[in-house]
Amino acid sequence: MAAKPTYEELEEIVKELKKEASIRRRVQEALQKTEEKYRLLFENAGSAITYFDAEGKCVLVNRRVIDGLGGRDITGNSIYDIFPKEVADFHIQRFTKIMKEGKGGRFEDAFELPAGRRWFSSDIQPVKDESGNITGVQVLSDDITERRQTEEALRLQSEVAENMAEGACLIRTSDSMIVYANKRFERMFGYDPGELVNKHVSIVNAPSEKNAEEIANGIIQSLKEKGTWRGEVHNIKKDGTQFWCHANVSTFEHRDFGEVWVAVHEDITEQKLAQEALRESQEKYRDIFENVSDFLYFHDLEGNLI
Repeated sequence: MAAKPTYEELEEIVKELKKEASIRRRVQEALQKTEEKYRLLFENAGSAITYFDAEGKCVLVNRRVIDGLGGRDITGNSIYDIFPKEVADFHIQRFTKIMKEGKGGRFEDAFELPAGRRWFSSDIQPVKDESGNITGVQVLSDDITERRQTEEALRLQSEVAENMAEGACLIRTSDSMIVYANKRFERMFGYDPGELVNKHVSIVNAPSEKNAEEIANGIIQSLKEKGTWRGEVHNIKKDGTQFWCHANVSTFEHRDFGEVWVAVHEDITEQKLAQEALRESQEKYRDIFENVSDFLYFHDLEGNLI
């Protein structure tokens, strides 16, 4: 028959039990604090977070999803209750592929929300249980509507710049290097696509009493003082052909190149030649008129001398 524990042994056992109970309590409190911490992080995350199970049912969302849906909580709803059938089919196919391959990815999609059409960048990853089995997907979405709108605006501006009738180029103010030239500008000066990039702007100025760099520096000085410049410039093509342009230059802050000068050139060579021909013709007939031996005069229909 086993001996009964002494009083001292019983006291020791009680102390150990109390110690274990204290440890379990502290562990429980720590778990509760950790759970509360992650719950707060989940609810207040900057991204909209949604969990879908393998059947496409929404099992969990955070506050940002509900706010984006105008206060609608979609927890417990099938994806077919959330989107039109063709849209839901598309997302189910994507989720199925991710769960099958066990590999997620980032996607950009447009959604019709109460606030209007919005674009989202979503990181979709498979969700696994404790045994490592994939049970659904987690979707973290960020609103990128403003970014998309900015990109579209820049793309439109780029298309306009590429197809405008005038030649245009961007010149970095810090070193006067050409950082962009549209197709019209390249053709106007006889260069291949991209060939003018990283060339000093003086490359397009025809030599005169001042060298090309002096001419460019004179225009640059005016730009630094006034921010704009316009006038006629004598230019030179890659093959050495000289021609005249009317140029409008202004200062602009570009998001990629920093401060630049925007130079728009219009070829006015034919106009200049026509003006020169007219001037020569006027001088010719003025000489004839001034040196003719006969007396010439002009009068109007009423006989008044003019």
